[in-house]
Amino acid sequence: MLINKYRSSHPLVKWFIHLSITLPVVSFLIVSLLIITFIFWPRNFDTYFDTYNKAEFQQASHWVMVSHGLNDLGSDWDRRLTTILKNKFPNAAIFALDWRSHATNPLTCSINAMRIGGVIARLALSNTQLTKMHLIGHSCGAFVNYGTCLAVKAINKDIYIKTTYLDPVTIYGGVFWDYGVKAFGSCADVSDTYYDTRDSVYGSNQAFPLSYSHDVTAVNQHYEYDASPHLWPIEFYIKALENQSLPLYEIKPEQPQSFILEAINQLPQSTSLDEAPKKTNQTH
Repeated sequence: MLINKYRSSHPLVKWFIHLSITLPVVSFLIVSLLIITFIFWPRNFDTYFDTYNKAEFQQASHWVMVSHGLNDLGSDWDRRLTTILKNKFPNAAIFALDWRSHATNPLTCSINAMRIGGVIARLALSNTQLTKMHLIGHSCGAFVNYGTCLAVKAINKDIYIKTTYLDPVTIYGGVFWDYGVKAFGSCADVSDTYYDTRDSVYGSNQAFPLSYSHDVTAVNQHYEYDASPHLWPIEFYIKALENQSLPLYEIKPEQPQSFILEAINQLPQSTSLDEAPKKTNQTH
């Protein structure tokens, strides 16, 4: 009653009450719209097609791509990993994807990664000899994996794809927090994930229901690896390949995928095994 009395007698009070309610709401909506527009704004990633459109990629029947994560500057783990893989598969086209210029912002990282994956898929599909792909991604690089796999499988389901996730980030576009949990592993013919439960990066410290997931936290005690838990799964994977403790393409869709779960126990003080995927080959 008192407010109504002041409203009728004091128009300024009416405007003050109106602005105190509507102005914050409108400001919030405008800022949110600007942020969303920035995150999802179309960008041109065709340079990646030109960069990796090489003869070796057009003639190889087997591709392996390694993708780094957010702000992965000055690191050499992807090159170390590709060196090991080249020794194992000398006839394959193996490369470390350098997308650092588009992996600097946590809000746009996953969006850019998915779109770059689409460009890589277009390049892969232009190779009529290609029959097999192994996509390895760390952190936000997991979305390069997923984007590539989705785009390839949408056109050619006969290309065999394995995805490997090393402490993958699950947040998509800074909005969909558990996107990766429901997506990673769903597209590929076979998928495995390695994670450290001490990792503070959201989503990277858990098992993924559609990918064979391995908690490698305890193995760190053996190697005494002194670095961020977010990086430990990378080192574990590299050491496991060096020790020939993990299979790569020995697993086929018709074989029991628990084979890869048993292989992890060949490492000293390896973790107890983990969670198998509930289902595979489900396309999102």
